[in-house]
Amino acid sequence: MWRIESCSLSRYEMKTEPTGIQGRQRVEESCDDPSWETVKGYVEKLDGRLCTEMSLDGPNGRGMTIGGGPDRFYVSTIGDDMGPYDLQGPDLSDEPARIILGGVASDLPRRFHSTREQAIQAAEYFYRHGDIDPSLNWRLC
Repeated sequence: MWRIESCSLSRYEMKTEPTGIQGRQRVEESCDDPSWETVKGYVEKLDGRLCTEMSLDGPNGRGMTIGGGPDRFYVSTIGDDMGPYDLQGPDLSDEPARIILGGVASDLPRRFHSTREQAIQAAEYFYRHGDIDPSLNWRLC
């Protein structure tokens, strides 16, 4: 039976080194054997500023990464016997648009900017089945 083994959320907080150098440090929050409510809560925390990345990890190297927020998300899956696949959003153009992934500004084609609803739907299907949701539009990369 499929189940998610762990879920993690990364946020980037301000830090000051003893030498006075300022920047951001990555702080990870993780949960083993998470409930769907925990996973959905992590997706909802993605704000496109400080919390910009989360991941779901399952058996056989299967995983899903969701980045961005609060309204546009990049969703990607991979596994030993799957993908990698990227979720495509409502705008299928190749025009680049900025999105924050893992604390870094990235210019991705708009086709890879999914909505919050799509990201949550993709995460729930992956959480429950360990696969990409066939009702969503995925691109094999």
